[in-house]
Amino acid sequence: MSRAARIALALIFISVPLLLAEGMSAVYLRYLSRNPRSLAEHNKQRHRYEPYRGHELTPGWNLDGVRHDAQGFRRIEDVAQPKPDGTYRVFLMGGSAAYGLGAGAPFPDVSIRNDQTIDAKLEQRLRDAVPGKRVEVINAAVTAYWTHQHLIYLLEHLLDYDPDLIIFMDGINDHYHTQANHNQFLSYQYSLPLRVGELNAPTVSEVLRTMFEWAKQYSHAAFMLNEGIDRVFGWSAAPEDPCQREVIPPDQLTPEYAAQFERISRRTWVRTLRTVLLLLRDQGVQAIVAVQPELVFDQTRGRSSGDAKLFEIERSWRPAFYHEKKAFLRPIANRLAQETATTLGARYVDLTDVFDDRDQYFIDYCHLSEAGGAKVADQLAPVVIEAAQRADKETTNGHPVGP
Repeated sequence: MSRAARIALALIFISVPLLLAEGMSAVYLRYLSRNPRSLAEHNKQRHRYEPYRGHELTPGWNLDGVRHDAQGFRRIEDVAQPKPDGTYRVFLMGGSAAYGLGAGAPFPDVSIRNDQTIDAKLEQRLRDAVPGKRVEVINAAVTAYWTHQHLIYLLEHLLDYDPDLIIFMDGINDHYHTQANHNQFLSYQYSLPLRVGELNAPTVSEVLRTMFEWAKQYSHAAFMLNEGIDRVFGWSAAPEDPCQREVIPPDQLTPEYAAQFERISRRTWVRTLRTVLLLLRDQGVQAIVAVQPELVFDQTRGRSSGDAKLFEIERSWRPAFYHEKKAFLRPIANRLAQETATTLGARYVDLTDVFDDRDQYFIDYCHLSEAGGAKVADQLAPVVIEAAQRADKETTNGHPVGP
């Protein structure tokens, strides 16, 4: 056999398996996967890198009833800019609970559609509540955001949309850190600065990750291989939050521990929240501060059987005494949020104890079912209506509007 023939035969032996792998992967991703779609759509992620906030929602995302508009808000219709006359514009900011994230293992898989989220339910309740005004509630929450990212988001983007009212619904992401070395910027699990070391001194793993991230854009087989390796090595997994794995026995929940927690809170999220509210006051924008609900919090009106089952799942994978720790810290966090809000003229809403035993309000440890979103909207609606009426009255009387 000639050299050319041997080379041709070798190429056949190499290319045939590769073509088979590519073809089988293409068939699977297009027709047989959980969410069949094209390779380009598979590569389009719900989030993308953003230079100032670290990450943002990908504009135009649309999957399983979860849609982002062209500006990157969780909304079907694009948001008009400038704001139309006769519109009272409300932005909902927060993390994944405000966004309306679905649930996954160890909890049952659930997806929350755009019409099931807090903002959708709240907009429905406000539709005819303010005479002569079209009330618009826009979901500007982003999964995993901390309070400092709200400040950046407002300065960078949201204030250009001429908001009348901002609702902040926060809590689980950054309100309960107790480590003395906690830093709201450098401790953020998804922070781009955490990758600076890898970029300055790339490891073999980082080089391979970059190579597969490039290749998966053009090859179905490379996409599936990348997904498999990612699950093994956890390339996409964020560093674990130490606040979620620490074990604090009840006998250590002392006044000293509470004082340390308050000091940490005041130099991190409380300080940032004050800055946010001062900015909004300067801009004449009203504000509502709400501490978000969590499954771990006891409810004075009881739990439904569905929420009780989810609570047992949560207790099984949380560290020991997690329930006791959160119960101890909860009133302190609520007090700090309320003091910060009322001192600077904002309204405060405690959402940590608003549920009952009539329905299942959660789908996992903090993300809400449609019933949960509706219940939160019921709590927020009268506060928003009062704010809108006050703004309308002050505008009529020629007074400045805002906290």
